[in-house]
Amino acid sequence: MSFMEKMIGVITVPSETFKNIMEKDLKKGLLIIIITALLSGFAGSTYFSKMSLGPQLSEMQSQMTPFIAIANALTYVTRWLTPSLIITVIAKLMIGDGNTKRLLSITSFASLPLLIQQILRLIDSQIISPAEVGQVIASRFTGEGLLIRFLNQGLNVLNVFGLITVILTVYAVTENYGTSNSKAAQVTVISYLTYLIIRTFLPLI
Repeated sequence: MSFMEKMIGVITVPSETFKNIMEKDLKKGLLIIIITALLSGFAGSTYFSKMSLGPQLSEMQSQMTPFIAIANALTYVTRWLTPSLIITVIAKLMIGDGNTKRLLSITSFASLPLLIQQILRLIDSQIISPAEVGQVIASRFTGEGLLIRFLNQGLNVLNVFGLITVILTVYAVTENYGTSNSKAAQVTVISYLTYLIIRTFLPLI
């Protein structure tokens, strides 16, 4: 299968497509991750530049914008890498040994819904008004408690695109470890819950 066939197949026939994704495809998978990270950084910095922080903070806001872009890009990379590494640990405990490099290859392709999400974010960041940015921020759960932080991380990670990625990850675990979908689902859910707990304390992970 060609690179484009694999990208299309991940969405249309994931279980069959993942059978054709091997260790050597990791470089192509990393290309997906890098492009998505760049889009995430650009969209995040554009949203930040439209936040109304007041005239006194406008200069600081412009100075911080590049750092916000870098933080958004790095956060996306860890959003792919950290759950994947957690899966290798949980899967080893619940299933047995697997091919870590191949798992990273498959999960990088499984993150394609997040690429679509970042394209939409980038478009939205160009047309949204500063007032609407403020409304989006205000719609989040407010508070300093651990539960509130956990819920906000859940909203960030497990949106529609994130849930589709989780489902695709189940197929990835099934293929890489040669296990059933039910066992793969258990590993994936436990891994993502662990990831959300980690993000509650370390949001950039």
